[in-house]
Amino acid sequence: MKSYDAVMAYVGHTIPQFNDAKLTKVAQQLIGYVVQTLPTDWLAHELPSEQPHYQALAKLIADNDWQDAAINAELLALDDIMWAMGDAYPHNTGDYPLQLMVLLDYYLQLDKTDNITASDENIGTMIMLIDEYLGFYEKLVEQQSSTPINIDHWLTYPEIDKAFDQLQTIIEQTESN
Repeated sequence: MKSYDAVMAYVGHTIPQFNDAKLTKVAQQLIGYVVQTLPTDWLAHELPSEQPHYQALAKLIADNDWQDAAINAELLALDDIMWAMGDAYPHNTGDYPLQLMVLLDYYLQLDKTDNITASDENIGTMIMLIDEYLGFYEKLVEQQSSTPINIDHWLTYPEIDKAFDQLQTIIEQTESN
């Protein structure tokens, strides 16, 4: 399995086998991995008024504190800053903060019940979250190399392969629990 299509076929086959609680666990672990691998300067170019909210989100995740209300409050505070600034808002959010917000938006959409089988909506949301997670690493590779990714050889790029290995590890651990 090396291509984007093969990876997404694997995801499309594996994810529907989980119940809602396991999908939530996979999402938490993927987002946790992103937070663990944040570069030290991930907030260097963010507005000073936004930095505490990004830091709070990262801390919630690092502390394994997945309270929807707390996560949503920080995301709303970031939105409030943007709306309050209106046209003066710079709209240049860095890749890592933006990725964190997008993944958390998907996470908040998940129904976190312990249903025996996952809902179609949760499966779709989880597949989009995984696609976004892997796509983030693709974007980083494209930015570093200044050339488009060859999706037929997607996993030959070390950053994407490492992210996929992490995904597979999380999926395998979740399957066995």
